Amino acid sequence: VVDLVDDPDHSGNVEASATYHRTLEVNAQETIRVTGANGSVWVVGVPGVAEIVVDAVRRVRSDCRTDAEEQLAELHVAVHTWPKEFEIKTVQPIQTHGRSYIVDYEITVPSHFLSSITNGNGSVHLEGLRGDAKVMNGNGDITLAGQKGSSWVTLGNGEIRAWTTLPSGGRIVYAVGNGNIELSIQPQASASFAAKVGNGIIRVIGLNLSQVVSTQRLLTGVLGTGLGVIDLSAGNGQIQVKGG
Repeated sequence: VVDLVDDPDHSGNVEASATYHRTLEVNAQETIRVTGANGSVWVVGVPGVAEIVVDAVRRVRSDCRTDAEEQLAELHVAVHTWPKEFEIKTVQPIQTHGRSYIVDYEITVPSHFLSSITNGNGSVHLEGLRGDAKVMNGNGDITLAGQKGSSWVTLGNGEIRAWTTLPSGGRIVYAVGNGNIELSIQPQASASFAAKVGNGIIRVIGLNLSQVVSTQRLLTGVLGTGLGVIDLSAGNGQIQVKGG
């Protein structure tokens, strides 16, 4: 039996792909939970809609096109509707044998939804969400645009960028192992503030920070009455916080 290899250099870049689409009616659900593995996750909040739309591209990369096409059947988008949440999950073989399994998601949800996103490798982008957000990503950038709830973000390697409105008594807790944090919040935000780096620089621009304690690796203080919490940490990288 001769296996015709499309990639004689065995780079694993011969790709097969397929799309996925599903629309889900919203009843009492108020949370979107996404568990990815490799690939991008985009979640966009749309005011006034009563459905969730899930679009995805499933991709397998291998040395052989026939193998990549056959392995698409082993790469799934699993969608579960629970009483209070929608769960979307990438399901793939545990043993990859040198292949790459990738799923890129684009999901629209009602803007008031809470979100919980876990990803392995790839970018995560949340936009226009008013509910609280929790994001965990191994490697890749994380962006929160127009976030109006509390947010908890943990990233191994990459950059966290967020344009948020901190609600009264809300929390912003971001941590990155290697990379930068760029946070933009409303100038009148109220929170206890702490930013710490292992190796890097901390900058605060356009915010009235009182009761400041500053060292080479730590900056603490109070914004407004200190009602909420802003806690930022970077192992190796820069932290920049702007009012705007």
